[in-house]
Amino acid sequence: MDNNTLIDKISYHFIDLRPEYEKYIVPGFFTTPEIEIAFKIRKKFREKYRTPPTLNQMKIIVQGKQNIGLDADMLNAIYDINIDEYDLEWVKSTVESRIKYVYLNKSVSDMISYLKTIEITNENIDDVQEKTLSYISKGTSLVFDSNFNGSSLFDPKSHIVTHQKKLPSGYNYIDNVLGGGYSRQNLIAFAGIPKVGKCVHGSSIIAIKYKNNISAISFYDLLFKIMIEYVNNNKNIEFLKCDNGIYMDIYNDEIYIYTDNGFKQIKKLIITYPETTYKIETTKNPLYCADNHILYKIEKSTTDDSLFNSFEPKETYAKDLNIGDYICGIDGSLKIINIEQLKEKNILFDVEIDSDEHRYFANNILSHNSLFLCNMAVEGIKLSYNIAYITLELSENRVIRRITSNLLNLKVKEYDALCQDEKEIKKSLENFYNQSIKTPGNLIVKEFPTSCATAFDIENWLKEIELYEKIKFDIIIIDYIGIMKDAKSSNSYDMYNKLKNISEDIRGMAMRNNWCIITASQLNRQAYNQNDVVIEHIAESSGLIHTVDCLFGIIQDPMLYLNNEYYLKTLVNRDEGYKNSKKKFKIDYDYLKITEDLNDDIIYSSF
Repeated sequence: MDNNTLIDKISYHFIDLRPEYEKYIVPGFFTTPEIEIAFKIRKKFREKYRTPPTLNQMKIIVQGKQNIGLDADMLNAIYDINIDEYDLEWVKSTVESRIKYVYLNKSVSDMISYLKTIEITNENIDDVQEKTLSYISKGTSLVFDSNFNGSSLFDPKSHIVTHQKKLPSGYNYIDNVLGGGYSRQNLIAFAGIPKVGKCVHGSSIIAIKYKNNISAISFYDLLFKIMIEYVNNNKNIEFLKCDNGIYMDIYNDEIYIYTDNGFKQIKKLIITYPETTYKIETTKNPLYCADNHILYKIEKSTTDDSLFNSFEPKETYAKDLNIGDYICGIDGSLKIINIEQLKEKNILFDVEIDSDEHRYFANNILSHNSLFLCNMAVEGIKLSYNIAYITLELSENRVIRRITSNLLNLKVKEYDALCQDEKEIKKSLENFYNQSIKTPGNLIVKEFPTSCATAFDIENWLKEIELYEKIKFDIIIIDYIGIMKDAKSSNSYDMYNKLKNISEDIRGMAMRNNWCIITASQLNRQAYNQNDVVIEHIAESSGLIHTVDCLFGIIQDPMLYLNNEYYLKTLVNRDEGYKNSKKKFKIDYDYLKITEDLNDDIIYSSF
């Protein structure tokens, strides 16, 4: 008996033990023709009588049929196997593997047939690519339901609760809220203020590098230049909705903006809703910006242009600056000679850049533009968890930089110097590994393009890595959910359904693979500078709220910011209580490290 025939026989009888697998048996599953015929007869019998037929019953049925390709001798051969002699887990795994192969093979075949029937053009390439990927996703997204029959009220076994081992987070408050730590198959989210701080007037001059040409232009001119380029190259001009306005995704256009660390690539060009606007006048240039625009304040006048190496500039909101303060400029410090809040709100411009510092020069003034998720990863590594960090915003190197600075207890500037020497960074990592009380877990960071990766894209990559690296992930961190692609709909403007679909897909991914998934979302602008966060502050969509198992709000008003503090508040919690409680955390920006304030009590609010 060859291997395929053995698997056919095992699968045929396995369905008697686990009837929930019957729905996965499609034409072409069995490689032996007579077993496929016998299975069809058996299936009809079971549907009618609610029980599988015996060998004798099958023989009687076959005797009454002519030329069906099945006789008594063939049935004897099919039933000459005792499935009880095989390990049930091995049988289950073998059948599931055959099912996966058949479904994947069919998906690939359907995909090839589809590609043969369609002419691919520049106009339809995106739709064709999405359709092609959907075939693969369909063939690799099977869920084998281990509880097919559900739970019966009068079955005592239904009342026995099996508690999975929790995964402690490394933070007492989070563990208390979650009943001991993260649970596998759960979706946990942290919601915080978007990257405020770079909203400036369209007339502000920035230095741009495009196609190796450097020019000083305004945001207005940059927008016009991009749109003309798109028209000339027959590219679609698409504005997508975000919490504070609309944006163009221009990452593939390779446009760079000048920062204190050289030219950095622009990922998004954002046009905001009308905002409260301040005019900051300096000894050189005025700057029109949002009230929560972040500038860099220093304590004295200087002509040193390497301010971040020589001084310790303080991030300061425009509205919190005073006449006489010094702020960072392109050639040193600039003295503020006047500050004025304009009567009318203005539409402002923002950029999201591929830089960990998120700073750039506007009108020759240095301006700013993320941390809980990286700290979750650090604590997880210390507790021996295998973690995958999916970044859709920062580069892989930027995420590694944040996590390693924290992990090795190095200031960011010290890490930047250390990582230039491969031998030294290797030595430091080995020392950390050898000196750890617990064997550190593994961390793999993977960058996906913004708004291009669906939950199925991420899941398929993670499963491949588990197979290739021979590891099992405990925690998956996705940074962040709002810039993933919806696999069900390409309508980016329907934010409710977009986040609802994505969060449901992510939670399904967690359940299928026994992972705990942690992600982040954004609070809306009503939460800016507030000393509390409520459900109504969740940005763009309540679809996330209806899906997550636990949702934390990150609070940092101006006073907390000045004191390097956060509050973490429990907004949604399915089972363990603590709703509307909050706890203080400390942040050390030099080490990018967040620690819980153990001297501060949990605070409860009534709303």
